[in-house]
Amino acid sequence: MRYQVSNSKEGNSVELKNTIDRIVEKTKLSIYKDGSDEMYLKMIKEFQNYVDTYSFWGKDNATCTVYCNFQWCLAGGARDLWDQINELEDEDKVRDELSFNNHLQELTSAILGDQPN
Repeated sequence: MRYQVSNSKEGNSVELKNTIDRIVEKTKLSIYKDGSDEMYLKMIKEFQNYVDTYSFWGKDNATCTVYCNFQWCLAGGARDLWDQINELEDEDKVRDELSFNNHLQELTSAILGDQPN
């Protein structure tokens, strides 16, 4: 899997490449640095669609693939915050879909703040 950062009219994006049955498929996702709430939510939606489209959670190395690809979608302070949030303090804990979703929820709360219901 290779990564390529490029500029577009919408801002920075990252191109993620996946090989499926010897066919390379490219997906461009937004990179969130310190933009608006809408930009953050757009990036999250794009990433979740990407994970669902390629059904990563059902594959070998799913955790590594999802966590590594997600970090490419972050830059600056948001990336630093993610690095702090996704650390596992207990050696017995494992990274999986549930831990990723919990880390993502914690990051969203940290970036967007507590939103009214």
